[in-house]
Amino acid sequence: MRRRGLLIHHWQEENKEMAQRKGVLLVAVAGLSGKTYPAGTPVIIRGGGASVDAFVGGDWLPLAWWEFAPTADETPEGR
Repeated sequence: MRRRGLLIHHWQEENKEMAQRKGVLLVAVAGLSGKTYPAGTPVIIRGGGASVDAFVGGDWLPLAWWEFAPTADETPEGR
C-alpha cells in the first residue's frame, strides 16, 4: 500500500508542473461526450508533447499536436 501512495504522490507532483493553458481548435474534434466542436472553439489544454488533453466545459478532447494552437492568456491592452 505504501508503494501505491508513493506513486500517487509522484503523479501529483508531476502534474503540478503541467499547468493548464488556453488554446483554440484548428479542426473539428469530437469530445468524449460525442459532441463535435468546430474549428475555432476555445479549449483549456493540459499536458505537452505530441498529444494533450483538452477540455471544453467538462468535455474531454484528446488532441494531437496539429489539432490545436496555443493562444495568449491575456489580450494586450489596446487590442
